[in-house]
Amino acid sequence: MKKRILSLLLAALLCVSLLPAAALAEDVDIYSVDNWEDLLGCLQPAGESDVIVLQNDIIRTDEWYLFSEGGTLDLNGHTLYDDESFGDPLIGLDTEDVKLTITDNSENGGGKIELAGERDRIYIDHGSLTLAGGSIIGEGRNIVWLNDDGTFTMTGGSIIGNGIGSREVEVDIGVEMDGDAFTMTGGTITGCKTGIMLNKGRFTMTGGSVTGNKTEGVHAGNDGSVFLEGSPVIEKNGNDNDPWAMTDLLLNNETAVAAVTGALSDNAKIGVYAAPGLFAGGEGYTLTDSDAEKFYSNRSEYSIRLNKGAAELYKPYSVTVSQNITNGTVTADRTTAAEGDTVTLTVTPAAGYALDSLTVKNGNSDVTVTNNQFTMPAGNVTVSAAFRELTEPAFDTHSLILSGRIGMNFYMFLPEAYQDGTMTFTVGTGDSARTVRVEGEQKDDGRWVFTCPVNSIEMAEDITAAFSYGENQTVTRTASVQEYLEYIIGHRNDDAAFELAEPLAKAIWNYGYYAQQSLRGGPDHAAMPGTYAGETDLDPQLDGCPVSADLALSGVTAAFYSLDLDSETAINIYLTTETELTRDNVTVTAPEGTTFDYTVEQTRSGYRVKITGIGAHELGSAFTVKAAGATITASALSYVQQALGNNGLTQEDRNTAAALYAYYTAAVDCKAALENSH
Repeated sequence: MKKRILSLLLAALLCVSLLPAAALAEDVDIYSVDNWEDLLGCLQPAGESDVIVLQNDIIRTDEWYLFSEGGTLDLNGHTLYDDESFGDPLIGLDTEDVKLTITDNSENGGGKIELAGERDRIYIDHGSLTLAGGSIIGEGRNIVWLNDDGTFTMTGGSIIGNGIGSREVEVDIGVEMDGDAFTMTGGTITGCKTGIMLNKGRFTMTGGSVTGNKTEGVHAGNDGSVFLEGSPVIEKNGNDNDPWAMTDLLLNNETAVAAVTGALSDNAKIGVYAAPGLFAGGEGYTLTDSDAEKFYSNRSEYSIRLNKGAAELYKPYSVTVSQNITNGTVTADRTTAAEGDTVTLTVTPAAGYALDSLTVKNGNSDVTVTNNQFTMPAGNVTVSAAFRELTEPAFDTHSLILSGRIGMNFYMFLPEAYQDGTMTFTVGTGDSARTVRVEGEQKDDGRWVFTCPVNSIEMAEDITAAFSYGENQTVTRTASVQEYLEYIIGHRNDDAAFELAEPLAKAIWNYGYYAQQSLRGGPDHAAMPGTYAGETDLDPQLDGCPVSADLALSGVTAAFYSLDLDSETAINIYLTTETELTRDNVTVTAPEGTTFDYTVEQTRSGYRVKITGIGAHELGSAFTVKAAGATITASALSYVQQALGNNGLTQEDRNTAAALYAYYTAAVDCKAALENSH
């Protein structure tokens, strides 16, 4: 620029007669100035470590604008006033690697820069400007304009846009960004129409406040990015009397990026006016519930919550349980919910009563309730229920066991007079049918649960539960594993737990299909209709699960290993020994936290130690059996590893082993996902 070249010549002449007032360190000079000409002359050639200190209030007296090779401008409690008669900016940085700092080291902290006129007053095209102290007060279009490769850092001080003195002229924008980066760690931006207009570039805020601006605090659009952590405060911007005009932080373009890149402190507070999915974690940081609590909505009808890793803006609707319910209670897992949320109801009949009806109303419309859950509509709901006195046994719900063994739980309401009845399960029909009688267990909610074990090749078979009581009276309920797996997979978008369990449901389905291909040997069973493609790796790379046996100096002459693949996965250790074995002299150990049980049974050639109750997610756990001086270690996956490497087995057998391994990995993932969701 021509003015800049001429200013350099003028600066060289002026600084010849100015000597440093003091030296802070080697190559660090402090210059005291008390008029515009001296300020212009000293600031422009100043080095990065030089300090120029105002000794009086200074008024701009010509068209030359301040630019610098670096250094610090200390306002020292005085005012630098830019007369509105000069159109060019007061400060213009347009050279790369220039670093200028504005501060105020006076005791009263009253240093300020007053910017008159309607044009941009501080212009940063290249280089960087830091505001560390003092106030910059303006009345034009922009107080600070960041363009191209320019950067702006605010560690303290204030940018004020409500006019100079009694003039009350509103500044459009405190900081407008069309440039590289604005980092705010302290200070305040207030009194403008818009505190920060982020058209392009990155705005990082870890401290300070944007508050009291007339229309909006931070407006991010186009290619702007907002990153928050620490203690940012963006609040009380806009018109308190008009909720539609209250806008603290606005993201109005699909390309705008917003993220929390570090923990938000207790002092952080961010008002938002934006679409759902507002802020997620970024740059390796995972958003927490505590972070989400630092956001609030500018519109009273909306709230903010953490949902799937993002601070989400949503409209809450009330979930009200009727106070007129008698002979039992109903509770909801939440008092408010957004449209599309899954609400779970807990129903507890009083002693001697059973649930007769459970209804959810949105106005005059019924909301569908399935397995005591419903999807929240776009409106408030009321939950009501009726309970009937129990005079006869009645089935309630049924569920699939996903913990390791395969089976179905059937829940019943049983009057005390009939609790000595019997439950018989019939699995399948015709030649393949089998029956099993089981004992029930009363749960804390008063219901009784009866569990039917299901073999891996029986998943498509109907299970008929028949409860007999009184004088030849029977009540029945029919279900199947396949049916329930279909329900989980089909409702994965309606229930968060089903969404997490879907991969496990598909793995169980595929295991049932492949098991039928290799384990058929008796009557035919209802067939599982195909597999879920891509859910089971039929050639997994499995290592580190061998069977080991130390029989030296023991009373065991031979040891064998097998795996049961019926209802539950059970490990069998066969021992040939003349020593009598019982649970008293046989020990079975596993990693801490592993659930299991075991029995010791005599066989024709010795004894069998059968390890049962192994959860699907624990099939990789190594069990150590010690008996008669021998030590044998194996896991359920030991069989899988051996089967996959045994070319003497049929392809169907190897596929079943691979499907069992996929079942195990899906169970591990599902357990972890469910724990993390809580």
